Amino acid sequence: MSLWNTLRTIFYFTLIVVRTPIILLRFIVKRRTAVYRFKKELITSGIPRREANELADSYPLKLGDLVKLAQGRSKKKGSVIIPV
Repeated sequence: MSLWNTLRTIFYFTLIVVRTPIILLRFIVKRRTAVYRFKKELITSGIPRREANELADSYPLKLGDLVKLAQGRSKKKGSVIIPV
């Protein structure tokens, strides 16, 4: 492996290591905002607060779900994960 390829590999690896926490933090913040807005919209449309909380808790795409999807596992038995 040439010096150029080694330096390029180190650069891109460092880029991934630095960007991954930022991407995850951005995902968490945006999801939290979306859940809050979803719950607020449910309450303003007349759904009782207790039911709105239950629906907001089941809002899709938690970070843990994405990790399990990346690992190829699912909570439900018999579910099919289609690789991309």
